[in-house]
Amino acid sequence: MKKICFFNSEKKWGGGEKWHFETSKIFQERGYEVFVLGNLESKLLDKCDENKIKTKRIKIKNRSFLNPFVIYQIIKFFKKEKIKIVICNLPIDMKLLSLSGIFVKLDKKIYRRGSAIPIKNNLLNRLFLGKLIDIIFVNSEETKRTVLKKLKAKEIFQKIKIIYNYFDPEVYDELGEENINIEKKEGELIIGNLARISKQKGQINFIEIAKILKTKDIKFKIYLAGVGELYEELYESIRNNKLEEDIIFLGFVKNVKKFMEKIDIFAFTSIWEGFGYSLIEAMYFNKSIVAYDISSNGEVLDGYLGASVVKLNDNEEFSNSLIKGIKLNSVLESGNIGKDKVLNRFEKNKIIDEIQRIID
Repeated sequence: MKKICFFNSEKKWGGGEKWHFETSKIFQERGYEVFVLGNLESKLLDKCDENKIKTKRIKIKNRSFLNPFVIYQIIKFFKKEKIKIVICNLPIDMKLLSLSGIFVKLDKKIYRRGSAIPIKNNLLNRLFLGKLIDIIFVNSEETKRTVLKKLKAKEIFQKIKIIYNYFDPEVYDELGEENINIEKKEGELIIGNLARISKQKGQINFIEIAKILKTKDIKFKIYLAGVGELYEELYESIRNNKLEEDIIFLGFVKNVKKFMEKIDIFAFTSIWEGFGYSLIEAMYFNKSIVAYDISSNGEVLDGYLGASVVKLNDNEEFSNSLIKGIKLNSVLESGNIGKDKVLNRFEKNKIIDEIQRIID
């Protein structure tokens, strides 16, 4: 069986690190010899070490592709371990893989692009992606579009493969007990959001949404599950608008299943996304969903009866859709409409089989 390396130099834990960890673990279970290459203080590598996945740590910075010693270390590692396939994560990883691949024979050099942000059209990117990288994985049609927005070269277009983020339903039965403090009063609409508290995730919009719902005499509570860099600023804005009783922070929530069971409708306020994974989770639990029409949201939710996609920042329509959406819950749950749709499109083994066909 070929040796495969997942290359991710991000130090913090996020969506890309979750994908690299889970995918490396799955390929190890399928009999591949797996390595994960990353940074010195990597949360991803810490987790891999705990799960007996082989790791290699190298000090990597944003301009390390200009450092011959870093490139030499990577080449030496690839040669020593006889690596044949590499899947990398960040732009700096892609650059380092491209350059090291000149000096060591690799069967497949793959760049996984999860961010729906256009890639700059410069000489280095044209060289690396056009000539030195073999395959580009993107997680949606929207991400593909942004990759090609400025880099319109035919050779790059031909390398792109759409590999959706996969969904593993078994994970949600292994989360354990967790006290999630959501209480529902009779006639009250429980709105949930599950995301990092940040500018990207757009929770600031809930202030206007809450005000609009109040003008319509709707009884509601908005629960925000997550932590993040915008927490203090958002909390202050909520307090200044006297909405502390209406918009409630839950902090980090591990048990997604229990959270989804306690809410009536899922509100996704992200203002940009590569692939909105929590949309998949909400759909799997047959929840009505309201989201902005940005990035891949329409693509992910396409054909789902319980989804409403509204114009970005049109919070009047967003609020109206929240009120209407609750009426669909009984239909969605009785027919397992969302669950079936998720398993048909995003089930883990289907996606992993597709990756395996590409790399073998």
